[in-house]
Amino acid sequence: MSRRRSGYDEKKFSGEYLGPRIREYRMGCGMSVVKLANEVGVLPNYISQLENGDKIPSLDTFIRIA
Repeated sequence: MSRRRSGYDEKKFSGEYLGPRIREYRMGCGMSVVKLANEVGVLPNYISQLENGDKIPSLDTFIRIA
């Protein structure tokens, strides 16, 4: 018997979904890529890769972004 996860949508955890949401959050806060990167403790290039959907953040990094 398979286990169903109520409300779970795998697409919400993809880079294509998370990237634009991270960009939307950053821009809504009036932050530059460099400022967010400094706040989170990563390189600006990494933030760009996240926003473009090329990478998916670790849980720790995602929590720091949030």
